[in-house]
Amino acid sequence: MKKHLLGLAVLVMITAFSFSIVGAQDEEAVEALPSCSPEDYVANVEAIGEAFTGLGELTTLPEAPTASDYAASVAILDAFAVGYWEGFDPEAIACAEELYIGQTAGIIFDELVIVNALSALAAHEETAGNTEYAELLLEQATARGEILQAELEDFGATLTSLIDGEEVELDVAYPACTEEELTATSEGLTTINETYAEFGAALGEGLTGTDLTDLVTGFAALSQGYWDEFFTVLPACFEAQSLGYEYGLLLDESLITVSLLRLAELEAEAGNAELAQVLADSALAHVETLTEMSEALLGESEEE
Repeated sequence: MKKHLLGLAVLVMITAFSFSIVGAQDEEAVEALPSCSPEDYVANVEAIGEAFTGLGELTTLPEAPTASDYAASVAILDAFAVGYWEGFDPEAIACAEELYIGQTAGIIFDELVIVNALSALAAHEETAGNTEYAELLLEQATARGEILQAELEDFGATLTSLIDGEEVELDVAYPACTEEELTATSEGLTTINETYAEFGAALGEGLTGTDLTDLVTGFAALSQGYWDEFFTVLPACFEAQSLGYEYGLLLDESLITVSLLRLAELEAEAGNAELAQVLADSALAHVETLTEMSEALLGESEEE
């Protein structure tokens, strides 16, 4: 079952990326969405605020949490994030602020899962005596956590400005890319995809133990480097921004998947069969999500 799951994940990931680089090049620029009415975005802000409050209550840890307590928290966070994305339909969004709030909140929820998964893995590796892995995972979790905190503060400030009726400039509509911009974006993604393909091939070998932890840290570095160094310098045009956003989500989805696989393995070794099964089921659900993402990208390329 595990080897089948890993093999399926690899096939889905590589297929998604091979078509994503080609698929967006003939897309037309998206029309600018109108600004939301104050009533619309106030309702959205309130809904997101309630979601964050509820999430904090669900993931409260005991005073002296164990590695398994952290892992259980990851399972809760992941279920929440998955549920959020299942209910998020960008095609049903009619105004700019709502799109911004919806997309930003989703990325933040995913990042919460990633930071907590890396932290849980660090705790597990420390318990197992794998100090070097524990330190690297904790370092990655801390770095991403600091960035996440800054993003949360910026997001909160933007929401406050919207509620107060202040004018907020949101980058949610772009002109069509030029040929030069398309070429630069495609070349950059191709370079990143070479590293991703190497990770995918390694995943297909059915890695276990700290070999799988190595893969988690590799995906974490690739994902963080992508968002920090590549996505931030993408051309400000529709095809590049659209493809770049989807590519980043796929990287994060892949990181979450391998993290859940490793956590499931560790919890099984610790004798926590029920939690291990929950985490394994979550990993399988993410593989299915990757399948849907790849099919959407493939569909776009075929239509064009």
